[in-house]
Amino acid sequence: QVLRAELSRLIVHDLKNPLTVITSGLNLLAHGNFHSSPETQKRLIKQLESAGDKVLGLIDDLLDVERMEANEFELALESINTAVLLQERIEAYQILATTHKQSLRLEMPKQLPALHGDSELLSRVIDNLLVNALKYTPEDGDVLVSVFVNPDDLTICVDDTGPGIPVEERETIFEKFSQVKGAERRGAGLGLTFCKMVVGAHQGQVKAADSPLGGARFE
Repeated sequence: QVLRAELSRLIVHDLKNPLTVITSGLNLLAHGNFHSSPETQKRLIKQLESAGDKVLGLIDDLLDVERMEANEFELALESINTAVLLQERIEAYQILATTHKQSLRLEMPKQLPALHGDSELLSRVIDNLLVNALKYTPEDGDVLVSVFVNPDDLTICVDDTGPGIPVEERETIFEKFSQVKGAERRGAGLGLTFCKMVVGAHQGQVKAADSPLGGARFE
């Protein structure tokens, strides 16, 4: 019960920030106090959309983790174009990276095998890892997504130049009630729990390691 109370507190904390952005922006628009240029207004709308997506993502992660734990989740399996999937996810976060003066790159072989899996869930796994990497990477930092093809498997790595993850935390960080000690990487941990469960449902595995870039690597 103590762990559940802590999780609830963290979820409320993670929801409060984007909801504050949404309510503040809507107040500006509703009371006619926003007389800036159309371009600035467009940026505000984008920020509101992004904050709304963050709230929905947190809720989806929580609900899906609960459903997977109860074995009430079925994969919608299909053949997925791996290159297209990764390119689309990278493109979706380029604006966010540019806003914070971060470099977001994708390196992969010209020929990639298709994935057999649930494209929506796998897209959300990549989204979670990208959001984490961009969140903890400082301005002018780098986030690199790379793909390695082996005879028996395919490995996707997300590297960043953030603070990294202590060795003793690299197993527990994927647990539902876990968070990295200290202020460097902190949160409810549901995103990583979701990633582990989805990848596991696809007979794969996800782990944290040191990145060649100096930060954290999720692969």
